[in-house]
Amino acid sequence: MIIGGSKKEVINNIKKNIENNELNKKVEIGDPNLSEDEIKKYINDFYRNKKKLSYFFKNKIANKTVKKISKELYPDIKINGLEKLDLADLSNGAIITSNHFNPLDTFIIRKLVEKVLKKDLYIVIQDTNLAMPGSLGFLMNYLNVIPVSKSPTYLAGTFKENLRKILNAGNIVLIYPEEEMWFNYKLPRPCKRGAYQFAHELDVPVISCFVKMTDT
Repeated sequence: MIIGGSKKEVINNIKKNIENNELNKKVEIGDPNLSEDEIKKYINDFYRNKKKLSYFFKNKIANKTVKKISKELYPDIKINGLEKLDLADLSNGAIITSNHFNPLDTFIIRKLVEKVLKKDLYIVIQDTNLAMPGSLGFLMNYLNVIPVSKSPTYLAGTFKENLRKILNAGNIVLIYPEEEMWFNYKLPRPCKRGAYQFAHELDVPVISCFVKMTDT
């Protein structure tokens, strides 16, 4: 369960994975468990819905909702190292990476992209997130997102082409290279190659970030 519920089992899963040196393995419980056919249907429905007029209005609602939440969180977010972007050419977009420890950590990257760089942010999400229920499911389906799947055909075809179009428009795409979210985990974990591979193939820079949590 990404939001809410007891995190004791999640924390125990993190401890077990650390002991087994499985630092990219899923630890969350209660996430949608879908078959390959179900995943394919959710992804097809997602792209089909994007062509509908109703998607345009729901996308506006989703983005407006997130922007409202963002304004409340921004004062507590400090960004260091902006001078390192002075020489980066972001005219053709960029891929941005970060550690992933909480569903709300996207707001940290959102402040950098939207408030500082004045760009639109797109987030790569797991395909199963499209099946989330309630308001979270609404946001997953109607925010500026790109679902990722383990299907090689999808990755090399639909996913890559949509990624290319979004980057060519000068947008920034967030990819979590650690693959799975580990609740409140403060250390960096090994990065999968996907984000960097696509950046190389599509000839865009990578903005590497790390979010540090401070106890208060």
